[in-house]
Amino acid sequence: MNSDRLKLSEITEQSLSSLVCSYFVCETCYFVDGDRKRSQTGHPCSVCNTPSDGGHFYFHINIFILIDLIQDAFHSSPREMPFLSGTDGKEARRVSVILFFCTLREALLENLIWNLCLAKKLSNPIIKRLLADNRFHIQKQSKLFPSLTEVKWEEALQRLTESGFNDYQQLDKFIEAIVESRNHFVHRGSIFSTTDEMAEDCLSKTGLLIDLYVELHNEYVHSLYMKNIKPN
Repeated sequence: MNSDRLKLSEITEQSLSSLVCSYFVCETCYFVDGDRKRSQTGHPCSVCNTPSDGGHFYFHINIFILIDLIQDAFHSSPREMPFLSGTDGKEARRVSVILFFCTLREALLENLIWNLCLAKKLSNPIIKRLLADNRFHIQKQSKLFPSLTEVKWEEALQRLTESGFNDYQQLDKFIEAIVESRNHFVHRGSIFSTTDEMAEDCLSKTGLLIDLYVELHNEYVHSLYMKNIKPN
């Protein structure tokens, strides 16, 4: 799904997570897609043909919650903040959207790392140790991801962009700008580094961000499981 085609910022009567996060995973080959029929017992996987045992959402509940927090923050009514001279409360709303968006990005990468480690049959204690040794997002992205995939982050996004319909390289540049704005707020206490446009772009690109991690999963996690599946 190319989520940029949807006017996500205009949707208020339906949860954002139900629109952009309804992905299911095959419990045999671990391919992820939006085939809702996977929830039907006996429905064959389109990749490995294994009958479904009832359907399993790929993303855990925390991802759904973060997505809906982005939506809720964006559509919340600005509150008067008389103690902030020259503000009308919009800054707090914008900052909230950006904070939740950056947190979602971090949660998605950690989820991908977990799945990569499990596909490589690493034990939970080892996975936890790897994550503890690479606590920061930049470490997971620039060190841990390449060590598990043998592909640098930038190269992975370039491959997906060139082989598909979504420009994930441009998305990555957008995220870098958003993270910089987040850091201005977190480390300097600046609430004026955000704009309404940045907040709306975060909401609008949430679906594209989800699509990126689905494609990364299928490219690097699903492929590992497929190596261990014997052809019929």
